[in-house]
Amino acid sequence: KVLFVLDGYDEISGHAEVKLYQENHLLAWPRAKLIVTCRGEHFQSEESFQMFFMPYSGNNVGLRDKLQLCYVAPFSKVQIYRYLEQYKEQNQLFPLSDAKIFLEANQDISHRVINNPFVLRLFVEIVPRLIEETAEKPERLALSRSRIYREFLEQWFNKSLNRLHLMTKESMRLKKSEDTKKFFMKYAKAFALQLFIESRTEVRY
Repeated sequence: KVLFVLDGYDEISGHAEVKLYQENHLLAWPRAKLIVTCRGEHFQSEESFQMFFMPYSGNNVGLRDKLQLCYVAPFSKVQIYRYLEQYKEQNQLFPLSDAKIFLEANQDISHRVINNPFVLRLFVEIVPRLIEETAEKPERLALSRSRIYREFLEQWFNKSLNRLHLMTKESMRLKKSEDTKKFFMKYAKAFALQLFIESRTEVRY
């Protein structure tokens, strides 16, 4: 018996949609088992990824009854708050009370917004920035996943520009940091859009 573990199907170059059993000739391994991990967002529907993951018989008939689907449950509200408290233990400057204010102000959607590890990690990174913004504009307390991405990218670009200035000689430094940031942000968005259009997840150069 052989167990194949294929982690990160959604990270295959070119946004590949491959019928795993057929492409890898797994019919020749009748006693083999296959475990595949993949983000659910990679496919448009459950039916579509079943087609690529399920075994096929010798006459190319899909065996749906041989496919077992398991899902990783999203974080519960209790788990989210526990994560914030543990993050505070490791990062004493983290404004835990303010983070909870944001979540309570958006309690109808906050659980859906940050219920996976990746987005929750971004959230704790941008909380200080959110606090600074809402101090002058309380109406900006609203929270959404797109806003978390946008704020994180803004913060990341600011840090990168500061690092670039520190690494560059005084005579060569960029004079208008805000203009430079806008240029790079515009380029990054156009680049990401082109990757999406071409169904690509990476570029080699």
